[in-house]
Amino acid sequence: SGINAEYWKQWYQRRVRGSLPLKPASRNEKTWLHRDLKVRVVSEDFMNGKYYCKKLDIVDITDDSTCVCRSESGKLLESVPQSILETVIPKAAWFPCYVVV
Repeated sequence: SGINAEYWKQWYQRRVRGSLPLKPASRNEKTWLHRDLKVRVVSEDFMNGKYYCKKLDIVDITDDSTCVCRSESGKLLESVPQSILETVIPKAAWFPCYVVV
């Protein structure tokens, strides 16, 4: 399965090499970005690693593969590519959760 192979390729790049290319989603790649979704940055290359493993909230979708996010400190980050994000399940029981398929 192509999706599974791509996941493991990216996992290997993140864990072993410590890098993940900052590329926009390709035309055939499904986009899952949604406003108010909680995400985590999985690339050490984004903003020189300042937001690596940090949680963000998606504020706005600029196009199919990029978004505007708000950090936990309240700073707005523009042009964040989908390829460096992963979804986060909030720990708070009252926080709304989206199912991304």
